[in-house]
Amino acid sequence: MEKYGKDFKELSRNEKIWYLWEYYRRPALAIVIAVILVGGLLVNMLKPREVNEVDITIAGGLITNDDLDNEMTRYKEEFNTGLFVTAIDWNMMSELVMVMQQKIMVMMQSKELDILVLPTDTFKQNLANSAGSMFIPLDEIPELAEIIKSHEVIRTGDVTAVDRNGEEREMEEHIWGIKVPKLAHLAGIDEHEEMVIGITATAKDVTKAANMVDYLVD
Repeated sequence: MEKYGKDFKELSRNEKIWYLWEYYRRPALAIVIAVILVGGLLVNMLKPREVNEVDITIAGGLITNDDLDNEMTRYKEEFNTGLFVTAIDWNMMSELVMVMQQKIMVMMQSKELDILVLPTDTFKQNLANSAGSMFIPLDEIPELAEIIKSHEVIRTGDVTAVDRNGEEREMEEHIWGIKVPKLAHLAGIDEHEEMVIGITATAKDVTKAANMVDYLVD
């Protein structure tokens, strides 16, 4: 109250309003922001989740165009498939990279991620860090037998799995991913770095996921 030189009770109405605004605006603003954030989180948690037969995430160095929204709609209408595409530089140690990695784990746990398309080195890193538990071996899926024969693939021997202590972990010999120089049937992406496509261990329907892999690769 030193600013006015008198007690709060002695202030005029306008002076009281100004005093309250000046001294309490920051705490009030923080509370409003917190309420908005919590409210948004609750809405996302409680609203009905859209269910797709297959969910695809493509994340890496890529250039999209104005057709991407139409492609996302087409995938939903023709294949009942959710398509999530994001441009991200996995080589940058940024908050975006950490958030995206966490998002991938959350989507897998909630069965909202069946097909994961990542840059080659990033795919290998995820494969090694999980010792294969993150993906389904593609050589065990009959629908992909011919594609595997005609494309470059990521095998167990291409990575070295280690635990948190740096000790090497054993991995069974399998084919885990298919290299994709150019994604097919996806008009919304003009260019992208070399990607690897894999099927996650939590895929809802492996056969349907395999059919979509076939569609994206050829």
